Amino acid sequence: DATTNELMADEAVKAQIHTLMTEVITAANAWVDHLSKQTASTRHIPINWAADMLNATTKMKPYRTSMKIDFDEGRPLEVEAILGNPVRAAAEVGVKVPEMEKLYKQVRALSN
Repeated sequence: DATTNELMADEAVKAQIHTLMTEVITAANAWVDHLSKQTASTRHIPINWAADMLNATTKMKPYRTSMKIDFDEGRPLEVEAILGNPVRAAAEVGVKVPEMEKLYKQVRALSN
C-alpha cells in the first residue's frame, strides 16, 4: 500500500523490486534467444536496465502503480497479466524466477 516514492525509500523493498526486474529481464532475454533461432535478431535487454529504471523512478514525481490503483478503486487486480503470465513465460524457456513466483502466489492468495 505504497506509492513509488515510498517503495524507493525502503532499501529492502527497492532491492526486492530490483531482483524481480532482473528475473523478468533474464526471462525476456531467454525468449529473445529462443525466438532468434527463427530470426536474425538477438537484441537483449541489458541487465543493468533494472538499476537504471529504479534510479529514474526515484527521480520521478511519486505515483501509484497500476495494481495499487486497482486495489484502491476496488477493482480486480491484474494478477495474471502482471505476474502470472511472466512466471509462465519464464518457465516455457526454462528460466527460474523464484521471487516472481513467490510474489505471484502471495498476491493471488490475497486477491481471492
